[in-house]
Amino acid sequence: MPRRRLLKWFTRLSDTTRNRHPVAMKTIPTLAGRQVSDRMLFLSVTTLIFVAVFATADRSLPYDIDPFMNAASAEALASTGSPILTGLEAFATPDARGVFGWVVTSERGPVSQYPPGTALFASPFYLLDRGTQPALMSATNDPDAPPLKIEVPALWPASLAGSVAVALAGGFMSLAVRRATDSWEFGAGAAILLAAGTGLWLNGGYQLWQHGVSSMWIALALWLTADGRWLGSGFAMSLAILTRPPVAIIAAFVGVAASLHRRSIRPALLHGTAALLGLTALLAYNYWLFGELTISGGYSTAFTDNFMQNELAWYVGNILGGLFSPERGLFVWSPFLLVALFGVRGAWRQSPAWASAAALGGLVLLLIQFRANRYSGGSGFFSYRYPLETLTAATPLLALSVQRLVRNQLGRRAFVFTAVAAIGLHAAALIDELWRG
Repeated sequence: MPRRRLLKWFTRLSDTTRNRHPVAMKTIPTLAGRQVSDRMLFLSVTTLIFVAVFATADRSLPYDIDPFMNAASAEALASTGSPILTGLEAFATPDARGVFGWVVTSERGPVSQYPPGTALFASPFYLLDRGTQPALMSATNDPDAPPLKIEVPALWPASLAGSVAVALAGGFMSLAVRRATDSWEFGAGAAILLAAGTGLWLNGGYQLWQHGVSSMWIALALWLTADGRWLGSGFAMSLAILTRPPVAIIAAFVGVAASLHRRSIRPALLHGTAALLGLTALLAYNYWLFGELTISGGYSTAFTDNFMQNELAWYVGNILGGLFSPERGLFVWSPFLLVALFGVRGAWRQSPAWASAAALGGLVLLLIQFRANRYSGGSGFFSYRYPLETLTAATPLLALSVQRLVRNQLGRRAFVFTAVAAIGLHAAALIDELWRG
């Protein structure tokens, strides 16, 4: 797209909300005449989600190899101050990598292939329990592989960290949606539905996946952006980037839209400079480990190769699978999103620039994700995980859409029915996990 046309398009994005200003009130009157403070809303939503998620979180083996790497790295940071996974050298061998765990060799020793953000967040929780115990680790992706005996860290601190992350994601999101909709009810409802009606609970809090932590930082960034705190929002995005680097796309869209809306370079400068701290820290971390400036770190080149080489037919099929497949379909597991899409066009016209930009950045992120990787995101879990950062970024705009739809009876019934169905599906999957565990 030519530069002039792109600038014009971004300007139109911000112009749709030029007369809307961030809501920075401590209390906001509701239709029923009640008032709920930001503090009360945040504490209520956060506490409710935390109690529910931590009560059901996984604390024992078998543990999926992705979140297990985050737990092991967090324990190593808490115990030694280093991410080096001493004792897990066997996981880095060709036969074991991707079967028992995602451990790669580095110039300093075996290390998780993942960015350090999740382990950094969880490491303080491992100060509560830095003990390990010998255990037989079963192969997740090869049932015929004999188990390996390793020292396994306690898993309850990982469960605590994941639960806190999902709860805070809900709390921050309730405030961001309140700013967008001028309604604490919609703020609370959107946060609870994000936690219980999407894959965030199962693939963010049940075990220590990256998605819960990155969604927490994104939600915090959106709330701070809504209040015009550009430096804080950028710093929150930097932590999200350190957790899942592609989130930089969302950060860029939000910063540019904020500056275009205010006709000032200051928001983008403050937001962007702070966000770049995460990217800089990631490059420094990877250079320290691998001796080269790289964003991908311990990952192979498979994702880049897929992005450049996959055919269009495969890409379209991958998108359709990510949206409609029974095991991972976004609209299958969270059908309320289909209903919400009907009101997006009208919501876009009244949406704050930051909310529209975040949703658009999230969409671009998801399209890139589906281009670079298979939609399933692996096995051994229920629902979906790759769209979670996109859903978090799009929640304020979707809440505005729902706010419009529920004004008529048909829209209200359709949304309530599909929202209850989404919560029911994820609850059933969670019960199945607990029963099998």
